[in-house]
Amino acid sequence: PNAEHVNIARDRSRHQKRVLIIDHYIPHYDKDAGSRSTWMYVEMMVKAGYRVQFMGANFFPHEPYTSKLQQMGVEVLVGEQLARHLDHWLSENLTYVDHIFLHRPHIAEQFLPHLKKQTQCPPITFVGHDLHFLRTQREYDLTGEKELLKQAEDWRKRELKVINAVDQAVYFSDVEVAELVSIAPSADVRAIPLYILEDKTLERHLRETPQLLFVAGFNHPPNIDAACWFVSEILPLLEEEIGAVHLHIAGSNPTKAVQDLAADNISVHGYVSDEALLDLYKSSHCAAVPLRFGAGVKGKVLEAIQYGVPLVTTSVGAEGIPNASDVMAIADDPGAFARAICGV
Repeated sequence: PNAEHVNIARDRSRHQKRVLIIDHYIPHYDKDAGSRSTWMYVEMMVKAGYRVQFMGANFFPHEPYTSKLQQMGVEVLVGEQLARHLDHWLSENLTYVDHIFLHRPHIAEQFLPHLKKQTQCPPITFVGHDLHFLRTQREYDLTGEKELLKQAEDWRKRELKVINAVDQAVYFSDVEVAELVSIAPSADVRAIPLYILEDKTLERHLRETPQLLFVAGFNHPPNIDAACWFVSEILPLLEEEIGAVHLHIAGSNPTKAVQDLAADNISVHGYVSDEALLDLYKSSHCAAVPLRFGAGVKGKVLEAIQYGVPLVTTSVGAEGIPNASDVMAIADDPGAFARAICGV
């Protein structure tokens, strides 16, 4: 009828299921694994015929990502007006939403009070990405810093509170699902893929000097530790064994500690485009993922597998991947890691 249900009449979505995705910001798919995964799932939902709305917790229209989502057919919810009047927007629009996907624990804490106060709130699936308390606990196990133990316990309480407040939680690793089932047996927790892998084996162009590649986003503390550990503990052993090698460290937001690793035999590239990253993979003899702590399935590990580049990582890096040893070498101490690289 005329002038009724404008929300679905405006774009002829009457017969489409509608999902609302809430994350920390518009996914920067070329800068970190979590964003790339979120972007992939948005694409899948659009192709499956869902009407997708995306809300970033900072309500900022990051470009070019916002425009690309809009061209895909996603309604991107941004702007100060919406941020100031979020409850009003939710009260008018949630009745048309069939399902909410709420990402990351600190974002869930921000939005759950607004969602739960609505008279009609659809089912909520929490997308945890990785278990923060497990990652922080492992960092404490490595460093012995007592403050980390307090942080781990704080994250444990916060994450469990979120999981108990939603209808379902999903993580990218069976290891994390098993951990949660053991401490919250009544919660509905399931594993989903981080990426849907396609065969993208590259035509590689190798140089005479072996080229090694570590890809990571350096807003993430485990990646900073991994880069420093590789350079200080593993690279010297490699050079003793096989002579000159060149390490490429690629990824957004390198900290000063990472930038200071740059040397004649170490290139710290910072952010690189997907095209430039592809060129680095093509010329690399081996991808190295030397993570000593962390949680969840690692995007950089899956990426190397997808491109068919020989890969050496740690038990932490291989976590959550079925039959990991079939497609990568796994080593946890510097000597074994160096020997594994020599053997690929």
